[in-house]
Amino acid sequence: MEVLRTNSARARKQQKLPIKVIVGNPPYSVGQESVNDNSQNMKYPELDRRIAETYVAGSAVGNKNKLYDSYIRAIRWASDRLGDEGVVAYVTNGGYIDGTSMDGLRKCLVGEFDAVYCYNLRGNQRTAGDQARREGGKIFGSGSRSAVAVLVLVKGGRDTAPKGLYYRDIGDYRTRGEKLSLLSSQDLRSVVWKAVEPDANGDWINQRDENYRFFTALGDKDKAGRERAVFRQYSSGLNSARDAWVYNFSAERVRTNTQSMIDFYNEQVRGFEAHCRSEGKVAPTAEDAGAWIDMDDTRISWNRADKTRLAKGESYRYAAERVVVSSYRPFTKQWVYFDSKLNDMTYRLPLLFPADGMGNFGFYSNGVNATTEPAFLAVGHVPNFDVFGKGGYFFPRYTYHQLGSADGLPFGEGDTGYQRRDNITDNALKMYRETYGPDVSKDDIFYSTYALLHSPSTASATPPI
Repeated sequence: MEVLRTNSARARKQQKLPIKVIVGNPPYSVGQESVNDNSQNMKYPELDRRIAETYVAGSAVGNKNKLYDSYIRAIRWASDRLGDEGVVAYVTNGGYIDGTSMDGLRKCLVGEFDAVYCYNLRGNQRTAGDQARREGGKIFGSGSRSAVAVLVLVKGGRDTAPKGLYYRDIGDYRTRGEKLSLLSSQDLRSVVWKAVEPDANGDWINQRDENYRFFTALGDKDKAGRERAVFRQYSSGLNSARDAWVYNFSAERVRTNTQSMIDFYNEQVRGFEAHCRSEGKVAPTAEDAGAWIDMDDTRISWNRADKTRLAKGESYRYAAERVVVSSYRPFTKQWVYFDSKLNDMTYRLPLLFPADGMGNFGFYSNGVNATTEPAFLAVGHVPNFDVFGKGGYFFPRYTYHQLGSADGLPFGEGDTGYQRRDNITDNALKMYRETYGPDVSKDDIFYSTYALLHSPSTASATPPI
């Protein structure tokens, strides 16, 4: 016990000492890839509170989960630990450089430090085609698929020291060896830095064209803005979080895999109920279920919702009509088991494809965090979340409304119980007719919008640094 008291006293003393230099290569981990891994990131309440107060508070983006990545936590910790003067030097994931959800982080770094140096070493292999080749070699070889960057943060120092944001891109098509050779021949003073003035959005590179703020939005999540957009509803693609189980080129394989997983899940429900009875547990939680279940990933791919439902004793039921065609990748269709319980996130897709045989079509765009150029593809089936490789949005021609007694009708079109509704807003029709004449239809608006999105003039006119 005396040893523990001595170590504890030493740790408290060290925590009180000022730190002037922090150097490291923090890990990159936003969370476990599968619940079956049973390896969630540790929680740091105080550190996460600071992230919420700074990086999250300064972000204008809805989904801020990536701001709790391990390397972002390391940046926040170092920023707070440094005090009024010192240097932080990290080799990290480079996703913060232009990631949409990292706008709050970028704003804080520029605001909290006197000088910020960012050396983009590229190497992002979560890209494709020529873009992947332009990214060049991976700094850590096979150890990482992410872009890598050197980040140097300076606080305080001489009044004559450089101030502001300085950026350097190592260049296109460089091999890993070329990158390392170039780095070994440089230091902070010999690098040819480019002074960058961040814009009001927190963009460092690829700064957005402010004229886009005056364009009519394709869609708007806000209820008040929804009717002012072109499309009344839009949705992310289907995120199953278990593609290997619910997707396949063979419809029969989808049926077999899904039925097998459902059968195993229901066995687990019955087994857990028996376990709770034997233990006298009357109100089990999802955590209780998670500690008991069989994590064999050859039998099932678990997610958080499964554990919650299992704790409540909720069984799953196989429904053959849920096996439908999906637009999985560009020009590639697969069968999928489309179900709100067996898929992790269905978003608004059930409004757009409510039942097999009730057709719809639209176009899919790659997401705001995409690592490729803007892309748009017409699809006529349930779109996968990663049609283009990293998220996206589906803008449908129609939506469906389920009829009930409140509508005064028991059935919709073709006795399906649904009514098909036009997804182009009346406001969009009004604007188009004011500009192009009274003969413009909502079909015209849909197809002209899709055509316009393929125009080179639609892409940002501002070239990357």
